[in-house]
Amino acid sequence: MLKKDKQKVFKDVWSDDHIKSFLERAPYGDENPDFYALNIAYRYMVADDFARFVAFFKEAGRDIEATGPEGKNMKQLLAEHPNGEDYLAAL
Repeated sequence: MLKKDKQKVFKDVWSDDHIKSFLERAPYGDENPDFYALNIAYRYMVADDFARFVAFFKEAGRDIEATGPEGKNMKQLLAEHPNGEDYLAAL
């Protein structure tokens, strides 16, 4: 149990291959695959790893402006999240 004044520390270092594997993630339904990959990377990665993912994503020619089921792209979605600033900057 952590004391209230202590924060969790994540020491996992993700390899480039692990980060690139998120490019291969595919949605189960008809969701836009580019939006899905960005969204799942955002949900599982810390901001620094997400920034690395975005570089690989762009290098692969993927659509950074892809929209999700609600018609929003990741920039719009991240702008609504209280801790999304670092992730938004990566885009």
